[in-house]
Amino acid sequence: MLFLPLFTSLCWALTPYFFTEAEKKIGINQLNADRLLFAAIMLFFIALFLGLDFSVSLLQYLFLVISGIIGLVCGDYFLFLSFRKIGPRYSSVMMSSAPIFSFIGGVFLFDENIGIIGFIGIITTISGIIIVVSNVKDSSSQNLKNHIAINKFIFGIIAALGQSIGILCIKQVYSYGALSGISATFFRISASAIILLLFLSLLGKYKNPVKVYKKDKIALKYVLLGTLFGPVLGVSSSIISLEYIPVSIAQTLFSTSIIFMLPISHFIMKDKVNSKSIIGVIVAVMGIVLLTMF
Repeated sequence: MLFLPLFTSLCWALTPYFFTEAEKKIGINQLNADRLLFAAIMLFFIALFLGLDFSVSLLQYLFLVISGIIGLVCGDYFLFLSFRKIGPRYSSVMMSSAPIFSFIGGVFLFDENIGIIGFIGIITTISGIIIVVSNVKDSSSQNLKNHIAINKFIFGIIAALGQSIGILCIKQVYSYGALSGISATFFRISASAIILLLFLSLLGKYKNPVKVYKKDKIALKYVLLGTLFGPVLGVSSSIISLEYIPVSIAQTLFSTSIIFMLPISHFIMKDKVNSKSIIGVIVAVMGIVLLTMF
């Protein structure tokens, strides 16, 4: 079942390319709200077409809503804030701490025991990710002063913690009974979309999407593609995988999206990949191999 979290990482590796282009055209607030709104609509019709059951217990719905608020609304907000404060490179390093939070939560909340091989696999994979991230060119990070105030890193840590708590909430959902992963994703994302839309509307920072995309159909294309690979396919596969895999291992594999981004950047974006990044990929793959032995 390790295929599912790795597929999640692949989807999340593709998503930034579409959302980056969309953000340039419509802004981050519009993009954040619309990606969730469009994802909820897509997931509803997919579930309807597949004849999936939408019934959930009150506790399952409650934890899905909490997961969406903490992971998708708050977590993503602090992640974008971290991008602005310390740049994508350092932010990605901070996000590498998410599997550690998930490991601690999995042990204390679900009595998960991944063994020494699984733990070494997690540490090895995270080490490979950090090596890769540390050698990715990032002009926004390079332009920062040599000394960065420690308190600016807190946003990345909060984002990682928010993502971990969101995943732990999803894991808790399965303890109350079986549930379709796509239906669960629909409830999680639709609740997050409603909350974010209301919040941005009250602040006057959300525009009518019909008018926005009527003027810019290219932006709509980028938003829809990013939504399909990110909130729809990526989040759905992540939720499904949590039914079968310990949260610490799943979170570690979710974090390998940077590994998939390297060949995409090299072959599609024509970016150069240095030898240190390749070494990081090899280390991360070694960690993934160890996790398959768990």
